[in-house]
Amino acid sequence: MNPTLTYAIPIVLVLLFGTLAYGFYAPRAEAFGKLYFATKTPDKVVALTFDDGPNEPYTSQILDILQQHDIKATFFVTGKNVVYYPETTRRIVAERHVIGNHSWDHKVLQPIMDVQNLDMARTQGIIEKVAGVEPHLFRPPFGHKTPWQIEQLKKHGMVMVTWSVSAGNPGQPVPSIIAQRIVSHTKPGSIILLHDGNETSHGADRNNTVAALPLIIEILTREGYTFVTVPELLKVEPYLH
Repeated sequence: MNPTLTYAIPIVLVLLFGTLAYGFYAPRAEAFGKLYFATKTPDKVVALTFDDGPNEPYTSQILDILQQHDIKATFFVTGKNVVYYPETTRRIVAERHVIGNHSWDHKVLQPIMDVQNLDMARTQGIIEKVAGVEPHLFRPPFGHKTPWQIEQLKKHGMVMVTWSVSAGNPGQPVPSIIAQRIVSHTKPGSIILLHDGNETSHGADRNNTVAALPLIIEILTREGYTFVTVPELLKVEPYLH
């Protein structure tokens, strides 16, 4: 074999694997296609998003706080939790928040194994049945994604949304730490990730997130920020129909 090829082939393979791994794992990576994790804007607007719900009593507590502050947010829900908490799902829509698709059961290997993205379609169906809306937005669990997943979303007229600011709050640090992590990294156009649930664990403890939310709202409001939904931030439609 040509000595040049002997060295070149491993390098090419490492670069290829690195690109694939980066595209799969990094929430902001667009190696496989277009996604949204923030927007560029001079205006001090941000979007609050909540993953893994509905999950009671915490989703309702978050909705109460948002209502008190007249803020609209975006909830990326899992299909199994929608089935378990249909009334909460309907409340989210009734109070003019936006619902996005966050897979059926939040499995880590779903984007790899589900080539036709049937999981996404199943979740779309249950959200429409329960809440009467068909989400335009999809957020992949853990931010993991594949080329075929993005292609299927494009085929169905959906868009992928990840995030630019996260508190790492699945581990439930204390409220002041959650708030500090969010506030210190927020800038105009940020999409903020919080969790009102924990995958499909019913009743998963989100007390610290609930306690941190008023702090986040208070500090960012004092700094001149206003809160909008993800579709408002990105200037896209919230639902397909």
